[in-house]
Amino acid sequence: LITDYVSVNLGEDPVIVGLLDKGVNNEHALLKPFLPDSRRASVVDGVGVGHEGSHGTGMAGLIEYGDLSHYQTGRAPLEINHALASIKLVSDVYDNKPSLYGLLTKKAINISDSMGVKIICMAVTENEEINNGTPTSWSATIDNALYNCGACDHLMLISAGNTDVNTIDEQNYIDSLALSSIQSPAQALNAIAVGAYTEFSICKRKGWTAIAPPQGMSPMTRTSVLWKGKNSKPDIVMEGGNAAHHKILGNADSADMSPISSNHEIPQRPLQPFNMTSAATALAARLAARVKTANPNLSMLSVRALIVHSATWTEPMKNL
Repeated sequence: LITDYVSVNLGEDPVIVGLLDKGVNNEHALLKPFLPDSRRASVVDGVGVGHEGSHGTGMAGLIEYGDLSHYQTGRAPLEINHALASIKLVSDVYDNKPSLYGLLTKKAINISDSMGVKIICMAVTENEEINNGTPTSWSATIDNALYNCGACDHLMLISAGNTDVNTIDEQNYIDSLALSSIQSPAQALNAIAVGAYTEFSICKRKGWTAIAPPQGMSPMTRTSVLWKGKNSKPDIVMEGGNAAHHKILGNADSADMSPISSNHEIPQRPLQPFNMTSAATALAARLAARVKTANPNLSMLSVRALIVHSATWTEPMKNL
């Protein structure tokens, strides 16, 4: 059991990661110790705090534990010191217009702040292909909220957005990613934009082969190549899983080359494969929480600096 490897030690004033998503199933045994009902909220008109679908619960699992597949091999015990807050930003019940996302995100940041949140994680982006890095009302609102009159007392991690693996040329997938522009609001300068790379390289499904090499860019991430130097994003990359190619069936993301996280369907399916830049962003939020927990006196700007400037290039990235 995963819980056999985990001890919870939140202390009196734990670091809290605020997840802006579609809600989290906090009845999941792996998440219940970290997310009480009092730290669930919603900024969607008329829609409650309950979870919708699997995305938010999958994000929450990676924020707390990282890739759960690591615990299948008898990994050393883990002590978890950071907690969660969940603010529903989007909903399938009430579809807000993208023009309102900035206002809703600012409201969500304010609510999370009242819960003690200083690290904010959001893997929600605008589904728009035409983006040259110019600020949008959404990204500008986030920049302003994070600046906070010079206080700069919050850290926000935003996903770069996902590339449709069906559109990728598996022989030259990096060229395909160059044409897949990072989505709004990840151009926000004051936020950390998170892309995806992968350590997974072995696909166990017969007839399928991995597209990316180990430590290469994930085939599902986006880039800022089309921004032509306006802004270098993403700021960091984290594990986002690999995709596979079949000579007849084409491309697909692969469960056996993806991180494993918690799932909202309990007790039937408590775990799920969880990948793409959503997974990478959740893992980056976990990293930020662990840095802040280990160094409680650090400002959020210093936490950001440690994360970004300690990142290194992998050999496959150097060879691009």
